[in-house]
Amino acid sequence: AALGEAESRMERLLPLANANPVPDSIGVGYRSATSPFTYRGATLGTIWWHVDPYDAHPDLPDNPDLGRLVVCVRWNTSVPDSVQFSQLIPPL
Repeated sequence: AALGEAESRMERLLPLANANPVPDSIGVGYRSATSPFTYRGATLGTIWWHVDPYDAHPDLPDNPDLGRLVVCVRWNTSVPDSVQFSQLIPPL
């Protein structure tokens, strides 16, 4: 369920990375608030995302040229665990 939730959120966020102008919620440095992760009506944990800078060419003297979108889902069953997806997004 957590894997499906992370994938679904990533699929909803990726089109925003291609929008012009790019919304603040997908800009480098953005960290979303946590929201509940629910499955079949029960709250099992939390979900959030953030965008980090990513330098695709570290050998060149320039600033990071891509963003790295990371979606995290954490659940609280008998042992807390989490799953995370990441995707590089277009030049900033």
